Amino acid sequence: MNDQLLQRLMKEIIDLKTNMATKSDLSSMATKDDIEHMATKSDLSSMATKDDIEHMATKSDLSSMATKDDIEHMATKSDLSTLATKDDLKGLATKHDLNHLATKIDRNFKQIAKNTEQLKKLCVSYKRQEKIIDTLSLRSIEHESELRVLKQVEQ
Repeated sequence: MNDQLLQRLMKEIIDLKTNMATKSDLSSMATKDDIEHMATKSDLSSMATKDDIEHMATKSDLSSMATKDDIEHMATKSDLSTLATKDDLKGLATKHDLNHLATKIDRNFKQIAKNTEQLKKLCVSYKRQEKIIDTLSLRSIEHESELRVLKQVEQ
């Protein structure tokens, strides 16, 4: 029995030596102090999972978005408040309206030119007729004077 006990103890000692960790084996292992500040399962329960963030935007999704620098020089609401609105512009003339007015003005200008030409002709005609009337009036006065003289001679 002594022999058996001794062999069993030897077997256990060999087994312990084979399976037992040494100081050098344990030197690279974490200690309680090393893991004291690590997160626990309960700490992680409030963290987002892969499923939770699956539908969130990625960096590539954001690459097409405007940055603060991009919109820095854009107009603000207060900048736009001084600009005309669509309602303000409703009463203003359009290009079509201006073209129509330009056509009317051109037509009126041509008519004024024609009227001026006719007026000049009328003025010339009026002056000619005025001279004729002056001449006829003068003749009429002369004839009247001659008739008076004749009447006086007859009497």
